[in-house]
Amino acid sequence: MEKKHAKKIADLLNKRNQLVKKYTDKQVLNAQDNYEYLLENNDNVIAAVKIRKIQWYQWELCHLTVDEGYEGKGYGTKLINMAQQKAKKGRALIIQCTIREDNIRSKCLFLKEGFKYCSTFFYPASRNNVEI
Repeated sequence: MEKKHAKKIADLLNKRNQLVKKYTDKQVLNAQDNYEYLLENNDNVIAAVKIRKIQWYQWELCHLTVDEGYEGKGYGTKLINMAQQKAKKGRALIIQCTIREDNIRSKCLFLKEGFKYCSTFFYPASRNNVEI
């Protein structure tokens, strides 16, 4: 991963998500194995997702983000599939994600891709209800 790609991923994550803690290009670079991303013309990051191992059997998919100009073109689905393949190669038995309750587009995408709703909790730091 190039530094310019890490910068764009951090910018996308910070712009498109209601995060308590902002990402930096340095953080993304330091954890670059935890990111899947898509490039336009092999240069511009148009979508990204963080996928990481939580326990030996459990992986978490976080902050799926698509640039506004590229929404609705299947890039979110492609990222979910890429992340699932990575988790399966890592021997995942469970792949989880959390989504803000008011993020209808993401909820619909993940449900369409076979994820199941389990519960809702309140995250005090962001003051959001979050679904898992």
